[in-house]
Amino acid sequence: MTAHIDRSIRQGLVGLLRPTEGQAVEQIRAILAEFAAIVVDVKDFSSSQNGKVWTCAVVQASTDVIGAFTGRLGRVPDVRVKSFVL
Repeated sequence: MTAHIDRSIRQGLVGLLRPTEGQAVEQIRAILAEFAAIVVDVKDFSSSQNGKVWTCAVVQASTDVIGAFTGRLGRVPDVRVKSFVL
């Protein structure tokens, strides 16, 4: 007997280039909290070249939910978002 695999659930990475402080950081924290059910882990990495921070989130959800998550993040001022889904 083979195990049932739910192919609608995908895994991916969401990368943000964001400021180190300010209102954008608070908005990102609020969005991460709202989507906490799909976020597996989050790590921050400093970028010494431009004084910004890379935030990488590992996510697991449907492509629609991941799209809603990245769409919300993409509307935060001074934040760049890229993602890929496996």
